[in-house]
Amino acid sequence: MNDAQWKRLLTPFSWEAAREAGDHARLRLKRALLTSFDAIDARLLVEHLLPHWLRVTRDIGDDEATRNPFLVELSEQLKTVESLVVVSSAGFPEGHCLYPWLWRFLRPVMVGAERKAVQHAKLWLLEWNEPPTLEVCISSANLTMSAFQDQIQAAWRCAVPLENVSQRRRQSWGILPAFVEELANACGPSSGDIIRSFTELFDHAMCPEGIQFLASVPGTHSSGTLRQRPWGLAGLRKAMPRNSGIPKAYATAPVIGSWSRNDLIAWLEACRCGAEQLTVGWISNDVIQYRGHWTLGTVLALREENQNSRVNSPSAPS
Repeated sequence: MNDAQWKRLLTPFSWEAAREAGDHARLRLKRALLTSFDAIDARLLVEHLLPHWLRVTRDIGDDEATRNPFLVELSEQLKTVESLVVVSSAGFPEGHCLYPWLWRFLRPVMVGAERKAVQHAKLWLLEWNEPPTLEVCISSANLTMSAFQDQIQAAWRCAVPLENVSQRRRQSWGILPAFVEELANACGPSSGDIIRSFTELFDHAMCPEGIQFLASVPGTHSSGTLRQRPWGLAGLRKAMPRNSGIPKAYATAPVIGSWSRNDLIAWLEACRCGAEQLTVGWISNDVIQYRGHWTLGTVLALREENQNSRVNSPSAPS
């Protein structure tokens, strides 16, 4: 697939208005599965993500006279979406919600139905019509206003055509379909089936060449299980190249978090490198050049938009 074909399929991750995206205007959102660690923020969805994804033509405005037509159009567009599911560790957000009607169209789901679990992934699966397209986005961003306003986020994303069913297509995604299956299991039977249905998309789409996914799920896994589904460090070991020499590891993130010495040693051993081969870098919008499917700058675009907005609203949760 050449660069021109990719550009025709990609939908804007920078939150630019989709109605101004040329060829993207033909795409129509059919269904979406979104995951977040923190509870979802209705403001982020209603005021930013959904209007772009659903091609809403009106602006939200700064008073009821202009805001109400925007909300009516958005709600009408939401009726055309087959399913919109958000999985998190927190379920419904706490406190006052500006847009309580959103829950009529969106299903918030918590993990932990069968056993204790934490949903830490930030995975989006979006199915588009006209032409049939699967968009996959794996990022560092929770579905909250603060995540997009106050933090620098990075994301890997691709959009690939949906075609005839093929086992080869599913296999090209590696561990990712199994992760979505485990996510469905963690949400219990009442919500698991609708989440599990998204795995069917991998039967119809080919993963971009040269991509390997890593994932972890709760529990202690036998060696036999890890041979079939290499979770966590087993997946990292399998992904490492087999060529000779000592590899180098680069960890690039806004915040690395808290690691124990044992965890760090295990991670480096899986990478087959020592601490002296580990480089830690902080994301900088000025110096890092992103290539291929990597993108940066969502926080900057959204912050600028918010500074120009005159809508009065309560502070977003952190």
